[in-house]
Amino acid sequence: MQSIQIDHAKDSRLRFVFNHSVMSFSLASDATFGEVAQTLGALPNRHRGHPVAIDVKLKRCDGQPGFLPGGSE
Repeated sequence: MQSIQIDHAKDSRLRFVFNHSVMSFSLASDATFGEVAQTLGALPNRHRGHPVAIDVKLKRCDGQPGFLPGGSE
């Protein structure tokens, strides 16, 4: 499992990494795992198959430096 990295992202992004391609999407701040799965299922056939990685980059919460939902600073 990959480690969690925090940076100063301007928006939240979702990336599906396949052997020969990468698909990147904007990610809503309230997105669920079910919605991520639906997005993966809706990809064109040329991107079907198992991704080698799913990368999620979350936007930092405004006004709360270092805040991790459900965690501590």
